[in-house]
Amino acid sequence: MMLSNMENQYIHYHISGTVYHFYKMADMLFVKTMKDNKIQGNSKIGEDIIDFAVDVDNEGIFHLVSISANGELTYWKGKALPWDRRILTKYDIASYQFKNLKIFIWDHKIHILIAVANRMNPDLWTLKHHYWNHSIWYNKKVCNIVAGKYDMPFHADMDMHHHIHILYKSIQNHKAQIFYSKFNTTYNAWSTPQQISNLLHENSHPFVFCDHLNHIHAVWASLENNNFEIYYRVSKSSPFSKTGWSEAIKLSIENTNCTHPFIMEIENTLKLIWKQNNKYYAVSNDFSGSLWSTPFEISVDPALKISPVAVIGSTYKSYHPVKIPMGHMYMHQNEFYILGLDPIVHIEDHRENKRNDQRDIPQDDPWLWGNTEVNYCSFDTKTNTENQDLSKSYKDMYSTEPKDLSRAPADNRKEDANKDISRTAKQDLKTQFQAFEEILKNIASSLENTSHVLYAIEAKLNENIQRVLDLNQQIIELKEDFHKIHRNGAGKFFNFLK
Repeated sequence: MMLSNMENQYIHYHISGTVYHFYKMADMLFVKTMKDNKIQGNSKIGEDIIDFAVDVDNEGIFHLVSISANGELTYWKGKALPWDRRILTKYDIASYQFKNLKIFIWDHKIHILIAVANRMNPDLWTLKHHYWNHSIWYNKKVCNIVAGKYDMPFHADMDMHHHIHILYKSIQNHKAQIFYSKFNTTYNAWSTPQQISNLLHENSHPFVFCDHLNHIHAVWASLENNNFEIYYRVSKSSPFSKTGWSEAIKLSIENTNCTHPFIMEIENTLKLIWKQNNKYYAVSNDFSGSLWSTPFEISVDPALKISPVAVIGSTYKSYHPVKIPMGHMYMHQNEFYILGLDPIVHIEDHRENKRNDQRDIPQDDPWLWGNTEVNYCSFDTKTNTENQDLSKSYKDMYSTEPKDLSRAPADNRKEDANKDISRTAKQDLKTQFQAFEEILKNIASSLENTSHVLYAIEAKLNENIQRVLDLNQQIIELKEDFHKIHRNGAGKFFNFLK
């Protein structure tokens, strides 16, 4: 299983059958429209984009927010391009870095969340909240987050009453802990952050999810005995009472190294998925009780290229209602497949079908074929000609040349022998490639396990460094006390002499 070069993506299934696909390639932002697995259009929205997020309102209007390479935080709105746009603020790109842009829309109110850190202190992040309340834009600081340079600082979700809930990781008492906070839209105020993880362990990968019953689900990974385990808590309190959390329970199997948990809801059934070494596992809950199912493995073809994705809106294919703020997907014949939800298509079967049906030669499937040179944003005559030439080259590759019957039988036998040698060579190459691919998978798994150990070592080092800093501070305070005592004692001595 390989990760695609695609970054975070958003897909929306419209009631008309049109599928909207928002994605970023390099620093350019695009929206692709498809219907009946055929591409209808592909348009560039913007360029020099660092990060973006998309939501859709009840009227089918898309709302997009982006942060650009020059530090502009821009809000976009519309159904069809060109969209209306407005620059909300401009950050000093030389001084700040950004992560995890989010946007939530309800009743014409707009909530934008973004984590900002000074490049001089990349471990200290500030969570910013930009908020439109029908008449004016507000810019509030939510909290400070002490996290690693490469950590995802927070995750956020909106509940059925349109309150926003966040879960984030931050260092406290020398260990990474998980904290929860809520934005109450009635009072336009954030609650005081509440720690919900175990003080004794390092914690990471927080994720929060609000279901159709307005229950708040919190899940994260906790480091125990050099292995990450998946922990879960739920709050079922009413929106008018203080949040009360259940006891934390472990959902993963002991000593299995589990990370990156996330939750989705499909037709009133919860599914919690996580990455376990180089595989994916899941548990489910149909709300009939408080118990989750036994963890089960999600079958994934190792040749697939997986990309992160979010579904905006409440429909995904024939499924309704759904809520999928986070998932992993791949693309096949211009159709999306989400892990744990859709059936798995095997690459070899797909390629064999392609050889048998030349009409389906892939031209726009970077997840499947690894073609990062597809020109997504241009539809001029030159590009279409190039694509036609590309299609012709694929057809030539799979076509069979007519035999020259005028040649002597000996020449034909020589040609047949060369074909046999060529087939043998191809088979040998295929076998070598499969062996090499298996080696790469083993290396990837080993590197991931090594990263968990390094994370534990780093956490221990940070703890020891903090202790040294605390001791150093105590020494400084003792020196100051000593000097005070020395000065006071010397003064009393000279007074005595007088």
